Amino acid sequence: VQLRISDAAQVEAAKAALRAVVDPLAGKEGPVQEFALDDSEPGLLKFTMTDAGAKYRTSAALTQSIEVI
Repeated sequence: VQLRISDAAQVEAAKAALRAVVDPLAGKEGPVQEFALDDSEPGLLKFTMTDAGAKYRTSAALTQSIEVI
């Protein structure tokens, strides 16, 4: 996901507001970094799902499906 912030003065506020997206999740085997944030280009925030994040979400969905069944 890419988010362009047109007002350069608001970039830090946007990053703070979106902090929950990149904060590690509490996984069974320790914290899981689900998304990585790349802010190397001015005014552009790029969120990328990590391999660990994809594995965590897949595992969580499987566990939840088994519980429902």
